Amino acid sequence: SVSSGWAHSVASLSDGTVLGWGSNVHGQTGAKPSNEPQRVQEIMIPSEMTSTSIEIAVGACHSMALLSSSLNKSLEAQCLMTWGSGADGKLGRGGPANGKPSWNDTHV
Repeated sequence: SVSSGWAHSVASLSDGTVLGWGSNVHGQTGAKPSNEPQRVQEIMIPSEMTSTSIEIAVGACHSMALLSSSLNKSLEAQCLMTWGSGADGKLGRGGPANGKPSWNDTHV
């Protein structure tokens, strides 16, 4: 699936890989914030978790992915990963700071 924001896009591939590209002023493509548009690149999922993307969604300047994850061999869960502009608490982490891709504390 593909989802587009104001000037960036995020895609989820059938193998669970998440890609981002386009405007990245707030880090919304998953890379370090930059005034230069980003080419297609993989959004890295933290190595302590094995995950595959279920759904993706983007706002004007932020992105998120709902992931099916294995925290350990006996626990399966769905987790939300968010990144980009954190204005007005959009990343669900509290505070207005922009954020690199990271897990929210909430399992869904």
